[in-house]
Amino acid sequence: MIDKRLGITHLIDLTIIYPNPDNPLSILDIAKGIKKAQVYFIYKVYEIREDNDVKFENSGDSNKPFEKLLRKDINEQWLRELWLKKEDLMDSFYQNPSQFLEKIGSKQMIDLSLQKMYAIHLFYLTTFIGLVYSYKIFF
Repeated sequence: MIDKRLGITHLIDLTIIYPNPDNPLSILDIAKGIKKAQVYFIYKVYEIREDNDVKFENSGDSNKPFEKLLRKDINEQWLRELWLKKEDLMDSFYQNPSQFLEKIGSKQMIDLSLQKMYAIHLFYLTTFIGLVYSYKIFF
């Protein structure tokens, strides 16, 4: 499914859970920083290995954020199973959020305040301007 010639060595499985699924944050809410909400990110990084990799070994612990995966095992069936696990994960959160968070680990809230968004945008803008200016000086 993933051609070796593409040079992809890792896959990242990211699940984003909103406390209120009927009212998720929009891109505009995030950009403006006007809506306070906790958003949970659960991720797993898969390192893609080849069939002939003799160092391949997996711990078998599905709760670890890093796992090795054989390239030949990445197929439609694997993706379907991954989506089912994600659905089960979200269902368990919405049924009992506190128990879910205890099981998964510590809560981490993402601060979407307006001041923080302005600071981030200002940083990127000044970095861009600085790069353009330095490009003009050196070339």
